[in-house]
Amino acid sequence: MKQLYQDRWFQIFLFVGSLIGGISAATIIYFSNLYWCFTAECFSNTLTIFKFPLAAFSSGLALAGFRAAMFRSEQAAKQMEELIRKNKFSDYLEHKKEFIRLVTEIEDEQEDEFYFANKDVLYSNLFPKNNPQYASFESEKLQELITEFNKCISNMNKIKTGDI
Repeated sequence: MKQLYQDRWFQIFLFVGSLIGGISAATIIYFSNLYWCFTAECFSNTLTIFKFPLAAFSSGLALAGFRAAMFRSEQAAKQMEELIRKNKFSDYLEHKKEFIRLVTEIEDEQEDEFYFANKDVLYSNLFPKNNPQYASFESEKLQELITEFNKCISNMNKIKTGDI
């Protein structure tokens, strides 16, 4: 993953702010009759004289800081997308694994009265939309089978009670 110092906008903001601040400060120093003075008045005058170079440099730093925040947000968004993709894959595998485990458990409880020849095909038929990029725990086909099963039970109860 790209590092902040490799980001072009971050580099541009730092470079341009430093360049403008540095050139303007060098120009002021070169063309002014400045001398070393360590009094409060001299310090105040120095800040006034170098107001523009300091502002240019500060602006570059502020824009670089803003770009750094944007860069971190972009990285966080990419990491979230990757995490979501991994979670979908994991959900798919776990769902399929649990489904096959339950089908195997049903087979074992029925003591060889019936078995599912291919559990992977059964899973694919009951959950046709599921794949490593998408996992749904809802199945239209399974819902249809449950509805049909409930109708059969209801009909058997009616036959048993003589309502038919």
